[in-house]
Amino acid sequence: MNKIIYLTLKSLKRRLKLQPTLYIQREFGYSKPTTCSFYKPVTEAELGAFKEETGYSLPKSYVDFLSINNGAILFKDQSEHAEPGWHTFGLDEIVDMMTKAQIYN
Repeated sequence: MNKIIYLTLKSLKRRLKLQPTLYIQREFGYSKPTTCSFYKPVTEAELGAFKEETGYSLPKSYVDFLSINNGAILFKDQSEHAEPGWHTFGLDEIVDMMTKAQIYN
């Protein structure tokens, strides 16, 4: 397990538990309220099925992330001018995008 990924996610989740809305600094000095959503961890069986089904291996650091959260939406803007958050795909979303891009059938 990548220690930096683990500690970063653990710290972020601890902060969110205390206060579910985080204010982050944006361009031009604006501060906007944001939230984060985390998916349930991926199982070894799901990882194995993904590799067998697609023929692709994922980078170790991404597998480490997936073993903690099988995808996430980070810093989703909750203000009146809502901007999308950072969407980190889980396994199903990766397969969906591969299918749409015709990389995978």
